[in-house]
Amino acid sequence: MQIFALFMLLGFFLSWLIPETNGKTLEELSGENDEDELRRQAETNRIEREEEESRRAERRARIEAAGSRASVRSGIDTISM
Repeated sequence: MQIFALFMLLGFFLSWLIPETNGKTLEELSGENDEDELRRQAETNRIEREEEESRRAERRARIEAAGSRASVRSGIDTISM
């Protein structure tokens, strides 16, 4: 009987650790149908893709500029020889 009472008391006190749902459904709690969160995530993904594309374009432009400088240098080297 004492073990049963111990488990009852533990259950009573542990129930205070479980957060209140405030009348929300399971779907609301899990966030599966949270369209605002999905929109935010899609917008974040779009912004990250655009930033990555701009970084790649900048990298390509730097590489092309370095390549054109190297070809100019090689042309100067052949002229001076």
